[in-house]
Amino acid sequence: ETKTALFNVTVSGAVQPGTSVDLTVVLESGEYSAEKTFYLTIGLILEDFETGDFSSFPWQFGGNGNWIITATGAYEGAYCSKSGSIGNSETSELMVTMEVLSADSISFFRKVSSEEDYDYLEFYIDGVLMGEWSGEEGWSKVSFPVGPGNRTFKWVYSKDWYVTGGSDCAWIDYIVFPPVTGSGGTLSVNATATPAVICQGESSQLNAYASGGNGNYSFQWTPPTGLNNTTIPNPIATPTATITYTVTVSDGADVVTDQVTVTVHPVPETPIIQQIDDYLYSNAVDGNHWYNSNGPVQGATGQIFYPTATDYYYVIVTNTYGCESNPSNSIYFVFTGMEELDSRWIRVYPNPASDFWYVEMQIEEAGEVEVSLSGLSGKTIPGYGDTRILETGLHRMVFPADGLKPGIYLLQIRMNGSIRTIKLVIY
Repeated sequence: ETKTALFNVTVSGAVQPGTSVDLTVVLESGEYSAEKTFYLTIGLILEDFETGDFSSFPWQFGGNGNWIITATGAYEGAYCSKSGSIGNSETSELMVTMEVLSADSISFFRKVSSEEDYDYLEFYIDGVLMGEWSGEEGWSKVSFPVGPGNRTFKWVYSKDWYVTGGSDCAWIDYIVFPPVTGSGGTLSVNATATPAVICQGESSQLNAYASGGNGNYSFQWTPPTGLNNTTIPNPIATPTATITYTVTVSDGADVVTDQVTVTVHPVPETPIIQQIDDYLYSNAVDGNHWYNSNGPVQGATGQIFYPTATDYYYVIVTNTYGCESNPSNSIYFVFTGMEELDSRWIRVYPNPASDFWYVEMQIEEAGEVEVSLSGLSGKTIPGYGDTRILETGLHRMVFPADGLKPGIYLLQIRMNGSIRTIKLVIY
């Protein structure tokens, strides 16, 4: 399964923009472990085009064909930017101007498929060519130093006057800008809930991803129902019923809002189980799964369950939404049947069986004998049993296996107040 771990990092106001921070994440589970270090910069501003458009920054276009957002072949996430369609001796230009606060660097991932040594992806800072790439170049990260001040970053795909090679275009993705004043572009916010569907008693992680504006954001979530904090971008929500939350983000100049719904499904009532003769019974009609001290019993999902071993047993009910009840009461069941054949009074053969099987019994006291077959869930299978009065002596019953799916079944013989349960394998 997937779990989301969220870590809140508070940065002192005394830390200068552009300061590098290394964050090491260690994951441990039993004997397994993994470790990864992330190198981040205070004041990190990035563009990964995951908005699906160019609204996050004040992007501008030039040349003969505008760059576009594509959902194919991104380096990171779902989207990246791709140069526009142009002809020979033409260019496709993408640029943005920012106020850089301190000396740092700009990095991005680029990919090119073009006529080698003739058609190029070029990158400029303030009109100065910093790097160029042509031919077949896969995704790779490049980085260039940037000084403080007003800076213009420009990506250009240019073609010569003749011949076309490869896909005849270039791609860029995951641009990490140096520290700048605000992130530019129109203020926006995207609200998410992980997971968006929960069961009663569970929690969902809300997140408000703000971008654009001047970067000085304040957050307000409404209604406050089930929230641990209403003024942070990532509160924990534990609502008791389906609810829609609204987050309002302000940068002091503009205000934007977004909504996210957390769907809450009910949890089944806690079931109650009881022992009746040689089986256990749950008051829940559907969704049962029986457990013993070792965990869930494979295939034991019926309302009635015939244990085949002495142990503690309980049941958990799951509804159609996948929500689980609390465990039922626990019953210590003493199994008096014999899993292994006792040739002194009963024998079942062949076992495993395919076409038919025999039940051979040595009756020491005349009386009623009942033979029945059930699955591991405890549900009796009609047509595979027999009840008759038998006198003392040796008796044999024959049963067909037609219609039974391969698997393990429970064969029960009731005689003179005693019960014997034998595992029968059908193949």
